[in-house]
Amino acid sequence: MCNENLVADIAADGVLALQGAWCANVRLDDPALVRDGGRNAVIRASARGIPDSPVVFVKRFRADVGCGFTDWAALRFLAGRCGDPALAPGFLAGDVARRVLVTREAPHSVVLGDWLLGPDPGARRRTRALLAEVLGRLASLRADLEPEFEAGLALLPETQPLRREREASDLLERRTHVLDWFAAAGANAPPGFADAVSAVARRYAGPGNFLAFSHGDPAPSNGLASPEAVTLVDFEYAAYRHALYDVSGWYILCPLPEAEAQDLVGAFRIAAAPALPAMADGERFREEWAFVCAYRGLWMLSRIPTAVAAKDREWAPGWSAREALLTAMTRLERSTRACPVLSPICEGAGELLRRLLIVWPGIGPERLDGPFGLEEPRR
Repeated sequence: MCNENLVADIAADGVLALQGAWCANVRLDDPALVRDGGRNAVIRASARGIPDSPVVFVKRFRADVGCGFTDWAALRFLAGRCGDPALAPGFLAGDVARRVLVTREAPHSVVLGDWLLGPDPGARRRTRALLAEVLGRLASLRADLEPEFEAGLALLPETQPLRREREASDLLERRTHVLDWFAAAGANAPPGFADAVSAVARRYAGPGNFLAFSHGDPAPSNGLASPEAVTLVDFEYAAYRHALYDVSGWYILCPLPEAEAQDLVGAFRIAAAPALPAMADGERFREEWAFVCAYRGLWMLSRIPTAVAAKDREWAPGWSAREALLTAMTRLERSTRACPVLSPICEGAGELLRRLLIVWPGIGPERLDGPFGLEEPRR
């Protein structure tokens, strides 16, 4: 379908969704394509016939991807609990049969990464503080609200209830992929490694009083920002899971430079502590941080194919899969040192790191502090 026809088709579906939700004669003026690819196609238009005549986004989910309905459920949940357009796009309407979701346009238009990862240290610092505040507000949606969120999921097709339990099970199922990396590096997993992985999966599935609402996919492209606020978008992996899940993504999955990542984590602890008092317990926090980082690091090992041992590939713009893996192992070892239960994982990460640095000698230490601290991407 050509872009012009696609835009008209999505706009027509958006009109029907809005009319059904608002019982009004609605039209969408000046529709324009924002994105077409991956999990969805999105248009932007001016809505006429509903209060305030807002600018809206109409998102159509691909037929083979069900996570769009999780985005719908999350935004409807947030609208009922927060109603703050600075936190997430405001939910307006949806149509299950047409697989469309209509939201208000976010109050900012600059992608989060442009501020968080830009050249101005002051802007980066301010954006980290704003991001920490937003993540803290999500975490304030505590465990007692989980049944309400799960009930919203149950009303929609293709959604996954209790996603954290499925994610923990998936980690256990992919343990062989983790062990494959030891074989690829010519090493053996340390004694007790399998038991430690099982302990990580149990803690991840049952985080106790660290259970909170989570965006689920922290990335530079999944937020919009200004000097005054950060708005998160694309809640397609939202769930109730460990409260440190999202912020740990900026440490291991999309790693900020070490000092900036620690600054973000510290600010998040302060923002989340009023709703999650356990955040203020330093010893408990360090243990929980170790477990969540272990989950993140093991996830990286299970997802990066061992074929990378023989031939590298791009992981993110300007950053390779080998560099991503080595950075993850560096931070996995660092974050689990003080947690005796996870000592086999700490030892294993360190052994992989040492061996892989020998066989990949072209990767220097400056490449192991995340891709976002580099002055220029490597060509």
